[in-house]
Amino acid sequence: MLIVGLIKVFTHSLTPATPPPLLPIVQPVTLWLVLRAFSAGAIAMSGTEAISNGVPVSNRTNPKMQLSR
Repeated sequence: MLIVGLIKVFTHSLTPATPPPLLPIVQPVTLWLVLRAFSAGAIAMSGTEAISNGVPVSNRTNPKMQLSR
């Protein structure tokens, strides 16, 4: 494949590839994927915030979390 490509480059017979035409169904799917990614990111951020807000619960000054000595 490389050899054929190099031959086409040196003989100036290379033609650019044309992209396939977009189907009309692609536009709604693209919007759906963007909205789904946004909602997944929003859920991830709210979960991260909930975990970071719960960190002070596990500090050593809490009597429930102290080890018995």
